[in-house]
Amino acid sequence: MNPRTKRTLTVTVVAVLLAVLVWFLYPRSFQQAMGRTFDPENICSVQAILHEKGGPMTEITLSPEDPAYEELVSLLESKKYVRTPGREWREITLDYSVTLAFGWEGGDSCLDFTGEDAMRFYGSHERERWYRVSGGQAFQQDVLDLLLAQPYTSS
Repeated sequence: MNPRTKRTLTVTVVAVLLAVLVWFLYPRSFQQAMGRTFDPENICSVQAILHEKGGPMTEITLSPEDPAYEELVSLLESKKYVRTPGREWREITLDYSVTLAFGWEGGDSCLDFTGEDAMRFYGSHERERWYRVSGGQAFQQDVLDLLLAQPYTSS
């Protein structure tokens, strides 16, 4: 291979790798982070499962007609989500572990708070994806506070 062809090939490979890296790390909206099958218009309910450290599990169900649902979605949409290359399980420093399941006919899209600013997104028709959220743990605490202010059942 002559030097010019080698240089062109090297530049092409570097450009492709850089493009993939930029695409992977580009901040996404909440809807994009939830995955291709997530359609906010078809959501029937969101179920929040909050498990207090050393305590009971709390379940909260919100329908799209509930003002708290709109507030929750607005809060989630106010942030940007950046993919992480690996699993980001860390010590959860909130008083609760949090799972949100957005259900629609035939499936659901879920997210877990996995410690600090990390979140795991998955669903019945999506593979698992990991993100870091702008606002970090303070944002996660805001979501938790909103949910705890709603009527709930403990088990």
